[in-house]
Amino acid sequence: MYEGSQGPVALTDEEIDLCRMHKELGEQIDALKKQKEAVGINLKAKLGARTNGSGERKLSASGGGYSMSWSFYKKQSADSDALKKAGLFDLYSKISECDRMTITKKKGVA
Repeated sequence: MYEGSQGPVALTDEEIDLCRMHKELGEQIDALKKQKEAVGINLKAKLGARTNGSGERKLSASGGGYSMSWSFYKKQSADSDALKKAGLFDLYSKISECDRMTITKKKGVA
């Protein structure tokens, strides 16, 4: 099925249905992630406006059974481009195996 595979296999009707469901769920998840991000931006803008631009780096709020916190923090990560230029990336990187499944819908197919 993987290494040394002889080429594509024809999908059964059940597998086609699973592909369709997988694709549709992925599209719904993407749309919900965008909607969630927009709601979060709106909430932060409203709360930020109520702090009168005080420059606070942390904020917490509660009401209606909800509590939320919003804070800024610093994140440190390696600069892979700089490590590659210095010839160090390959020395300190490791290769791991993983799998990826991609489902695309052919154009013109209902």
